[in-house]
Amino acid sequence: MIRLSQYDKKWADLKLLPSGFTMAAKGCTTSCLCMLSDYFGCYCSPTLAIDTKIKYTDKNHPQGPGLVLWGLLNFPCFKFEARRFGWQIAEIDISLKDPDKAVILQVGNGAHWVVAVRKIPGTKHYFIIDPLGGKLTTTYRYGNITGSAHFIRK
Repeated sequence: MIRLSQYDKKWADLKLLPSGFTMAAKGCTTSCLCMLSDYFGCYCSPTLAIDTKIKYTDKNHPQGPGLVLWGLLNFPCFKFEARRFGWQIAEIDISLKDPDKAVILQVGNGAHWVVAVRKIPGTKHYFIIDPLGGKLTTTYRYGNITGSAHFIRK
């Protein structure tokens, strides 16, 4: 799977309309979804995804601006399956064992999204790709998982 950074010069300044936030400021979820597009076999760069594949909340949305509207994702090779709240280890593990599924994790007390790669044996933590630089790391760095979004191959 390709590793992407929301700070990449190619897209860091692009706006997540209609919110007005940039990829650098709020593009972690977008970066994760683009990494998943590569995993599922229909790679879409953040530049293209922002314009044609992902819709975002506006500044008047009750939960805040710049959030991905999960049900409106428009990737040709995968679709949104479910959004879970809390540290749902069993559901995350089931999705990670299925090659036709993928998971992104909400971490940092809900402020950030990362791609789950695989479980760290004997723990409740995961290896992740973090869009804050596109590096492989672990959920230990964030302390907790506050939610997950699950996707399935079309």
